[in-house]
Parts: sequence; structure tokens; C-alpha cells
Amino acid sequence: MNFKDIPKKVKTAFQKFWHEKTGGHVKFEESYIGSGAQSRAIASGFEADIAATGDKYSKEYIDAAAIVTLHKSDLQKLGIEDGKNVSLKNKTGSIVVRARVSEKAKEGLAVMPPSPWAMALVAIPAENSPTQLHGVEITATKSDDDVTHPEALLDS
Repeated sequence: MNFKDIPKKVKTAFQKFWHEKTGGHVKFEESYIGSGAQSRAIASGFEADIAATGDKYSKEYIDAAAIVTLHKSDLQKLGIEDGKNVSLKNKTGSIVVRARVSEKAKEGLAVMPPSPWAMALVAIPAENSPTQLHGVEITATKSDDDVTHPEALLDS
């Protein structure tokens, strides 16, 4: 659960309970920046009694982020069923993600959410050059391999 999902009444009730029990005061300081930035801030001295960050290794995150969306006809041409694994390769990297079908997708175009998997296929540009996030050419093939684990992406 995210702190922003906790109603103000619950926070106020907890502050009152804690003060009555310990005499101490609880102050909720909330930040909704990325969990990596939160972790770095805490590591560099930002005071936090509790830090709730997203688990980038969780099954839920992998299921939501390690995907590529393709048009139904593209999946058919590749012999890939919706929800099955697909290998994506180019000169920058190679990953395995789960294929998702969408009638809204443009034929011949693969779409990925911003994620470590998508970034594994993007070349790091020369200094002062923009990163190319669109028009990255890939080869997609059916795969029996497991979805690439995030730790493997960090090693590459």
C-alpha cells in the first residue's frame, strides 16, 4: 500500500495514538519520486523511519513491465500467441518478454512501456546526443525461454 492511499483520518488517528502511547510525535513526509531516487536519498542521509518503495523484482512488476504490444497480424506472422514469450534482439541487446496483442497497435510496430527491458534495446548515445527511444529496429522471434529477469539486465 502506498502512503498516499492511506486516508488522512487514519494518519491523524495514528498520530494521536502514538502521542498518547509514547509522548512522541509522528510526522508523515511523503515523496512520490521513483523508488530508486528515494533509496538514494535515504542512503545519502535523508531521515526516514519507514520507506516504502516499489519492488522491481516482484512478479507483479515483471508481469506489467516486461511486455511488448503487437498487432494481431504481426503475432500471427511470427507464430506467437498472445501472452507467450518473445525474444527481441538488435545490435544493442537481447531480451525475452511476454507478447501482448492489441488491435490498436500499428502493424509492424512493437510498443514497450518504459522499463529496464525496453532500455536494454536502446543504445547509449555519445555525449550530448539524444537517446533514441523511437524507431529502434528489432527482430522478434518466438521463444521458449523465460522472461529476462531484471538482475540479468543489470549485469549487461
